[in-house]
Amino acid sequence: MSKRIVLLMITLLSAWSALGQRMDTIELFNPSFEDIPKHSSPPRGWIDCGFPGESPPDVHPTTTFNVLRPAQHGRTYLGMVTRENDTWESVQQGLTFPIKGGNCYSFSIYLCRSDTYLSYTKTKVDEKTKFTNPVKLRIWGSSGNCKKNELLAESDLVSNVEWKQFNFEFEPTGSYYAIILEAFYRTPVLFPYNGNLLLDNASSIIQIPCDGEELIASVDEDVVKEAPRPSSAIVNTATTPKAPQEDNVNISPLEETNTLNLQRDRLKKGSTFAIDNLYFEADSSVVPEACYPILDELYRFMEANSDIIIEIGGHTNSIPGDEYCNKLSLARAKSVAAYIQDKGIPERRLFYRGYGKTRPIADDSTPEGKQKNQRVEIRILYMKK
Repeated sequence: MSKRIVLLMITLLSAWSALGQRMDTIELFNPSFEDIPKHSSPPRGWIDCGFPGESPPDVHPTTTFNVLRPAQHGRTYLGMVTRENDTWESVQQGLTFPIKGGNCYSFSIYLCRSDTYLSYTKTKVDEKTKFTNPVKLRIWGSSGNCKKNELLAESDLVSNVEWKQFNFEFEPTGSYYAIILEAFYRTPVLFPYNGNLLLDNASSIIQIPCDGEELIASVDEDVVKEAPRPSSAIVNTATTPKAPQEDNVNISPLEETNTLNLQRDRLKKGSTFAIDNLYFEADSSVVPEACYPILDELYRFMEANSDIIIEIGGHTNSIPGDEYCNKLSLARAKSVAAYIQDKGIPERRLFYRGYGKTRPIADDSTPEGKQKNQRVEIRILYMKK
C-alpha cells in the first residue's frame, strides 16, 4: 500500500472522527419500520439477529398472524416474538455515528402487545399457537454482526394493547456502531414462553447531559448557513429554489386566549406539541410580527425552565417537491430557533430539524389539511425528572 493511500485513509478517518464529535443526534434509517406487510422478513434497514433455524421477525399488520392493529405512525410496524423453546427475536441496525462511552443518550419508541397473535411452532406444525404473553424490550450496544456487547436499557413488561411511548436513558461504557432491539422474557426467566412485542415510530438517539454536565449542542449547518433573524429574515433563493408555491395562509394578530399555555407538570421528555398560531407566508421562512407573541411565550417558558432542551421541527404541505420542502421546513425551524436564541436562550438548548412533507397529520388534499400539515412542532428532548 502506497504512502499516499495510507495518508488519505488517515485523513478520512480523522475527518470522520471530527465529524462524529459534532453529532449530538443519531438518526435511524426507517425508524417507523415501513415496508410491505410480510412474515419472516424484517423491514428495510433492519437485519435479523435471531437464532439459526428460527424464522425472522415480521412486518405487520398482517392476517398471517391475525395481528391487525393500525400502526402508530405510517402504515406498518415491526413484530417480534419470544418462544417456549428458549429462542427469541431481535433486529440490528448500523449507526451512521457511534454512541460513545461516557456520553449519555435518550431514546424513545412506541410499544404494545397484540392480544391476538397466532403462529405455528415446531412442536405443533398443524395447529396455530397463541403468542400473547407480555414480553419486554431490550436495547443492546453492538460492535456489529449481531454481537450483543452491552445491555444499554430494557423496558418493563409491555402488557398494554394500545400504543404507548416508552422512554429510555442510557450511558454506555463503550462505543458502538450498531444497536440491537430484542424481545425478551420476564426476568428473572423462570421458564421460556410464547409472547409478542410490537414496535413503531422510534426516535433518534439523542445525546443529553449526564448528571452535572452541560450539553454543548450542535445543529445542521450544511443546508442553511445563516439563520434568518426575525427583523430581516429572508429565504435565500440559492438555498430555497423556486418551486410550485404552497397555499397562502392569512396571518392575523393572535387572540390572547389562544396561546401555548405551557405547564411543566403536563410535559415529559418526548412530549410534542404544535405551535398552532405560527404561520408563514407561502415559500417564506420569515417569522411574521403577528407571531412574535407566541414565540415570546415559548421563550419565557424556556427561560423559566433552564434544564429543558427542545427540538424545533419544521413541516410543510405536499405541494412542492421533496428537496424544496426539506430545505424550506429546515429554514423555518431555524428561524424559530434564531428568534428564541436572540432573546437569550443558549444555542445548546435549541435543536432544529426540517421534516419536509414526510410527517403529515391531516388529509393533504384539502385546504384545511394543508394548513394543519404546514406547521412547526416542539419536542422535549430533555428535562430533569
